[in-house]
Amino acid sequence: MCKPLEYSLCGADVQVLEGKDLPASDWAGTCDPYVELQYDQRAYSTRTLYNSQQPLWNETFVFLENSSLLTRCVCAGVHVFACMRAYLVSRCVCAL
Repeated sequence: MCKPLEYSLCGADVQVLEGKDLPASDWAGTCDPYVELQYDQRAYSTRTLYNSQQPLWNETFVFLENSSLLTRCVCAGVHVFACMRAYLVSRCVCAL
């Protein structure tokens, strides 16, 4: 879950809060999730939380103001590791 975007003096703040009921992706019935944000042709990611189907990230990303900030989008994808590979579980697009 991402908190609604807030605008600060330096740009837009995006808070990645938590995930709920993520699917198990390994033999132990758990998963190792992280969130990847894409903005302005760059990727940013949260820390990976191991063995958690109810991850609590509580991380804030600040996207600095630029001339086209109001016409851009942030793509957020939840990924989990399984068998030495990351899989996309969910994705959303938020307009700034």
